[in-house]
Amino acid sequence: MTAPSGETPDPEQVLAKVIREHDTSETLHHGITCAGGSCDADPMTTLADLAPEEFVSLTTYRRSGVPVSVPVWIAPATDGSGVLLVTTTARSGKVKRLRHDPRVQLRPCDRRGVLSEDAATVTAVAEIVTDGDEVRRLREAIRSKYGERMKVIAADRGGEDPDEPTRVILKITEPARR
Repeated sequence: MTAPSGETPDPEQVLAKVIREHDTSETLHHGITCAGGSCDADPMTTLADLAPEEFVSLTTYRRSGVPVSVPVWIAPATDGSGVLLVTTTARSGKVKRLRHDPRVQLRPCDRRGVLSEDAATVTAVAEIVTDGDEVRRLREAIRSKYGERMKVIAADRGGEDPDEPTRVILKITEPARR
């Protein structure tokens, strides 16, 4: 779907296009179930409901509107803002996709990204945080949840290692209401 130059495509138009291009008898990977020509989104929940989950499936969107889902760790920001945090590398596919379309969907999953049949969906937006000091501070919130399972990198200690990829934080928030 093409939007006027420099504009993000309308999410509803993109979703409608994706649904039209798929067999109406299947469940699409991003949580839309179609049967007999009728498509309904899974029940929605809130970001706060997902905060205790160990893994969530983070869905981002290619320029074409096609969804791409990956399992990620997620943790609540420690400032009580209701923001959820994800750490990733600056050159990851999800970051590249988010630079063009900040929409995300989150669903509880296991470490391999397998969703349960009743997994609720949260639609949100992601902001990419690149400032080194801010990334370090926000990674501490994720470390407080995952502890020793989270690898300590040079940037966490205020240093740099050319062999380590640059890390960023995805700040996930509820979309602004119109």
